Amino acid sequence: MIQRFVLVCFACGFPIGLAHPSHGQDPGHERSLPVKEFGEPPADLAKLIRDAEVTFVTGGRPQSNPSTLSAGDRLSGETRFKLFYRYNGRVQWRPIPSSGGNRIEVKFRLSSLKVTSRHQIWLRRPPASEDFWQDPLVQHEFDHVRVSSHPAVANLFKKEARSLQRFEVSLRDVADGRGRVSRECVDAVVQKKLNESLEGITEYVRIRYRELDRQTRHGLLPRPESFSLKVMPDGQP
Repeated sequence: MIQRFVLVCFACGFPIGLAHPSHGQDPGHERSLPVKEFGEPPADLAKLIRDAEVTFVTGGRPQSNPSTLSAGDRLSGETRFKLFYRYNGRVQWRPIPSSGGNRIEVKFRLSSLKVTSRHQIWLRRPPASEDFWQDPLVQHEFDHVRVSSHPAVANLFKKEARSLQRFEVSLRDVADGRGRVSRECVDAVVQKKLNESLEGITEYVRIRYRELDRQTRHGLLPRPESFSLKVMPDGQP
């Protein structure tokens, strides 16, 4: 039985989180918008900007291609997000005797796991500085940020990561060129399973983003009080 500690960082995200439509040409190349240009944000948004690592950009084109806009309409904004994780843990493995050595049992123990998010809000035409933080479009994009930075996202990933505490793999999936179990190959299998879990959770967030846009008509309406910011495995509140 062999064991080792691993420390990994992975990111997964999508350019989604759509805002209400607008007309007009794309105003050149994308550029950053310093937060200080818009004055001091309200305390709740200042905390969200800090905790969810929110930045602003304008110019260029949106990265998403929504199918729910009317012909000729364009997006006024979108929220792009990525999820990151770092973990420290121990991996152990052993041959399964009943398999004749062709199957390997892997045990994975987490000692720490941290999940973070990073967001970029793209605005086609940034609102005036004096009205920026109260603008309905900006408020709508921050609702997207609230969804993908909700503690439920990290908690869901932690739950799925801990569900990997014991699993089986084929020897050929973790063997080196000599047919022996390789530490690097076992780590790669664990990493793949964690990455697949994060990709699935990212898709749950994407579903909630789309539902938020549907219920608010891409920010034209305020977020209903009944809309849950919490991401669940079925994508529903």
